Amino acid sequence: MFFFWVCYVDQIYFYNREIISSYECGFDSKDTSRLPFSLYFFLILLVFIVFDVELCFLLQVPYESFGFYYGNRLFFLFVVYLLVSGVLLELFSGILLWKF
Repeated sequence: MFFFWVCYVDQIYFYNREIISSYECGFDSKDTSRLPFSLYFFLILLVFIVFDVELCFLLQVPYESFGFYYGNRLFFLFVVYLLVSGVLLELFSGILLWKF
């Protein structure tokens, strides 16, 4: 019980604003931490992630070139088709237009 009383008194009499302030200069921790959301940059992020995953599928093709079987060719053509059709779809829908 005495320990809790000492902690309470310590908080009241030795309150220091520097202890609860942020470490960085100019950083105001009292404001909201969320920034305004931009749908356009979110779409650019999705385009980057989709093309990054598709290119990862294409990276395995040189390693399998020794046994370039019929199934591997179909997979390669399918991934290239996805890449080209995705670029054309996003180009014609206006996602890839850089607006400032």
